[in-house]
Amino acid sequence: MPPRIRVTLLHNFYRGVLPSGEDLNVREHQSLVGDGAVIDIVQTGNNYVVAHPIRGRARAVAAALDLGSASSRYADEVIARRPDVVHIENLTPLIPESVVALLHERGLPLVRRWGNYRFRCPSGDNFRNGERCEDCSGRLGTLPSVIHGCYGSGRGPSAVVALRRGLVAPSLTRLRHLPISRFLAVELEASGVRADQITVIPNCVPFSSLPPEPFSRRGAGRVLFLGSLLEKKGIRTLLEAWKLLAAGAPGMELTFLGDGPLRPEVEQAARDDSRITFTPTVPYEQARLEIHRSDVVVVPSEWDEPFGRVVIEAFAAVSRAEKGVESSVARDVHRGLQSVRRIVAEHNLRGVRGPLIELISCLPQLHTAVEVAAQAALFHVVVDDDEVATTVVRRLGQERGGRATFIPLNRVATRAPAQVPSSYGTDAVPLMRYLKYDAAIEAAVAHVFGRTVVCKD
Repeated sequence: MPPRIRVTLLHNFYRGVLPSGEDLNVREHQSLVGDGAVIDIVQTGNNYVVAHPIRGRARAVAAALDLGSASSRYADEVIARRPDVVHIENLTPLIPESVVALLHERGLPLVRRWGNYRFRCPSGDNFRNGERCEDCSGRLGTLPSVIHGCYGSGRGPSAVVALRRGLVAPSLTRLRHLPISRFLAVELEASGVRADQITVIPNCVPFSSLPPEPFSRRGAGRVLFLGSLLEKKGIRTLLEAWKLLAAGAPGMELTFLGDGPLRPEVEQAARDDSRITFTPTVPYEQARLEIHRSDVVVVPSEWDEPFGRVVIEAFAAVSRAEKGVESSVARDVHRGLQSVRRIVAEHNLRGVRGPLIELISCLPQLHTAVEVAAQAALFHVVVDDDEVATTVVRRLGQERGGRATFIPLNRVATRAPAQVPSSYGTDAVPLMRYLKYDAAIEAAVAHVFGRTVVCKD
């Protein structure tokens, strides 16, 4: 067996229960142990600054000014691990930038992953007063960030980080850069990094930690925002958009999951509108479950967000759900459902509501009952009328796009739910009472589940 590569991660963790994208990247790199790599970490964290404000801020200033022995101490700790490669994630604010030069002088191969614009902008986001800002790219260097108080709570913290940024530029030529998007790579090149020093490595999400089964969804019912409650994240824009959207969609719900400076505004919005809920920061695995349970994940960022992890988390949840569907239906039916979606999008067809499985939801403990009662009808496509169904069927045939069965609402007779003698109480209940769906498709739901009763035993 060939020897495994030894990688040492150097990272300053952010603070908070819900980790940042960079923190999550580091955790996932650590999980690669046994997959061809031996990975360890040299670390510190911003929670130290929170727990010890005076000493923590003093350390941040010392790191920015490269005072004391912190730089050599971190370098010695990395070198002691005898790595083949040093992977640098985030150094701000407690790890001095000069550690890059020290490790380079020792001949260690260095790579640095970038998920923000801190190589040019002290606050890392190129964003100020609601719009893109490039003031620190000019002759004045990082002085504008100090004047505007862009970082932290004002000019003091901004001055500290601005000093750090002055030490970043000389280190850019000493290592290979791993930006998380091509857009970020272009920004690195504009800052003087050669193209042959750059390799784009996007964010990724391990499928193994997703729930084994997809949650039932019922269309665009539950909208989720997950992230920091910051102006640059588009919180105010989302709240304004919600007022316009929710007026025409009474069944929709908006959930905010996160924390930040705009928390009071979100809490007030939740008090004013019962369809808005706010949940403070939760552990990462619970946050992933919330993504998996949502119908829509919204990312209204107003800054040039390079590649937010929430986006790939949402795509992963959808992909996992599609794999679950694919494994439970015949191949030609799965292909037919994909073709129906494509035909509807390409020809802008109206009146196609979607497969029944995507239009209803229920408690997890009832999933088996729903699947047994409906069987293949879960994948029948609900349409407004038989004319729409005929149009789609014709195009499916022309394109050999697979097989699909339709439930035209104008042809389905309304069927009353099964009647159960009251003497049974809650031991026997019509299944439809446990299902959530849009009232407009009640005839289709009753057609499939109207005669089904759920019994205690």
